[in-house]
Amino acid sequence: MIIKILSVQVPQFWEAIKYTIRVAEALPENQLQPVYIEWLHDLLNDKAQCFISLSPERRLRGLILSKIVLDKVTGEKYIQLGSLYAWEQISNEEYVEACNIIAKLGRKEGCTHITARSSNPRVSEIASYLGFKEKYKVYDFRL
Repeated sequence: MIIKILSVQVPQFWEAIKYTIRVAEALPENQLQPVYIEWLHDLLNDKAQCFISLSPERRLRGLILSKIVLDKVTGEKYIQLGSLYAWEQISNEEYVEACNIIAKLGRKEGCTHITARSSNPRVSEIASYLGFKEKYKVYDFRL
């Protein structure tokens, strides 16, 4: 079962959200606090969304964060999928269900598409399975 939690429910799931951000984003410890604050602010103000997967026993199985973004150049709104983490195996069918729920939200909000980014091979598999197309690659050269 996939559920979009309400902004008032964010505190109840905050530790799981922080864990998801920490693991999925693989940021250095000194960069985490500002990222947590930004996500918390956006989640509490309905600028970001948190979708959860619950087992029949209502145990948290997985979590997806997203934001509605306005492209300042094109003027298009889109949903950007952020951190994704699963404590248990999530089936492809459940990811389809989550994508359908997110797409429905996007249409309601006037979004034209959904984007996702990740360096995790499993996330790439899921995106491909869901019909996402690779648009471009990002390269990083550390100084």
